[in-house]
Amino acid sequence: PASPRTAPSQQSPSAPSDTHMAESSENEMTALRAQIEQLQSDVSHREEQLLSKTEQLTTQKDMFDNEREQLRAKVKETKEEAKRRIAMARERVEAVERERDEAKKYAGAAARAESGSAAEKDEMIAALRSEGEALMKKQSQMEQSIRATKGESRELKEDLAAETGAKEKALAKVGELEAALRTTRDELAGAREGETRAG
Repeated sequence: PASPRTAPSQQSPSAPSDTHMAESSENEMTALRAQIEQLQSDVSHREEQLLSKTEQLTTQKDMFDNEREQLRAKVKETKEEAKRRIAMARERVEAVERERDEAKKYAGAAARAESGSAAEKDEMIAALRSEGEALMKKQSQMEQSIRATKGESRELKEDLAAETGAKEKALAKVGELEAALRTTRDELAGAREGETRAG
């Protein structure tokens, strides 16, 4: 009897298609991994930049805080110096007023001396004249001192106004730095959140 013929094996038509799909899927996964790695690298780089910027802003804020404290101390010192000089000027004015009162008293004594004897009158007038000249000289010196004190007080007020302006500018700059620092921190938090989602 004739032996049965073995039918030739037929290859499944779906095999090449499955291989192609597997290769395509692998390529897509490789590309996706590359994209994820690039994204993680970009996020890490951005995070480093934000951290560096945060450190810079923090350093600048500390510097301005120190400058602000120095300005406050200087303004306080200037105010105290102004008070001291104004008190000295008032004391000088009061001294001049006392001298003036003394001069009026001597003038009254001179008027009373007119009713006395001629010798006593001449003696009293000479004494009063000498005392009056001394008082006028002293009063002139005191007035010059008062004018000088007023000039110093005016300079102190101008210095105080300038320091107050500088303080206000420093406070405004500190406010700007604090706002920039908050924005940077928000960006850093957003970058970290993006990195977390990417991972």
